[in-house]
Amino acid sequence: MTRAFGRGVLVALFVVSMLPVQNARAARPCKQRDPSFAYDTETASFSVALDLRGCAWLRSNRHLMLHGTLERDGGVGSAGTAVAASCPRRSVCRITLSLEHLAVEAARYRAEIVYVWNKKRVVLSASKACVSAGAAGNCADVP
Repeated sequence: MTRAFGRGVLVALFVVSMLPVQNARAARPCKQRDPSFAYDTETASFSVALDLRGCAWLRSNRHLMLHGTLERDGGVGSAGTAVAASCPRRSVCRITLSLEHLAVEAARYRAEIVYVWNKKRVVLSASKACVSAGAAGNCADVP
């Protein structure tokens, strides 16, 4: 789902990739990786990778569901994107949400990815104030 408000052109992208395990015996323990927020002169993105290989607790379920949102306020207007992804067992699942922006902007971004990990709800979030002056971009954490 993509929303665009205000003037200008906005493209919202999301990527979900799953890498199947070639050898189930080589499975490593399941791991949650730290999320990352990236901002450059063209896009803002929020992503996380989950290694579902070796997750014994996931055997009763066939898939792990992830829900993510990325929103921008300011700049040439507000925009947002949202995605839901289903990740199969025995895979590395990566979800990435991205919003393109103008080369020169000052905006606030809010991002969130939610999923259930071993019967516990996990919420990964970021709130950033970002400025791009054409050649470089810079962000700072905000409450």
